[in-house]
Amino acid sequence: MGSWGVKATQSDTGLDYFADIQKEILSRENYEYFHLKAVKGFLAYRVYKSLETGSYGYDIESAQDTFEYRYSQGIILIAECFEEYYKTGKLEITLYNEKILSCKYISHFIFSENEISELIKDLRNILNPEHPLYEDWKESEHFNEWLTHIESLITTLVENNPSANPI
Repeated sequence: MGSWGVKATQSDTGLDYFADIQKEILSRENYEYFHLKAVKGFLAYRVYKSLETGSYGYDIESAQDTFEYRYSQGIILIAECFEEYYKTGKLEITLYNEKILSCKYISHFIFSENEISELIKDLRNILNPEHPLYEDWKESEHFNEWLTHIESLITTLVENNPSANPI
């Protein structure tokens, strides 16, 4: 799986996605805004293009390399960004530039109730035992820890957005 924990930020794929989101979305906003619709749209485009072109060594014949599997990893990453924002009031971005380390803090998250509802729905969909990501984690010795993590993300989003009504 290329991971060392159950969080998206503890996996090669999650960190690759986050680096691309930083470069293509967050940096263009000067690290001032995390716009949910823009990030999800970019993520969908990035996953689609990487599968279409076969980049990153993806083999479309593999269950792990379907759009649903890869996009869901990004959904978890986005939910983790919201979790950090809700817990700390900001999202910390660490920038590496030729040995120079700096941090940016995003304290403005832009989203609608419908967009949060959709994010919650996406996370709940991952918990479907037939979902390819769920099936993959089911084989892991860390399955219960991963399951608890996903459920915690859903709880955090629901508690911080009481008027969101996941479909």
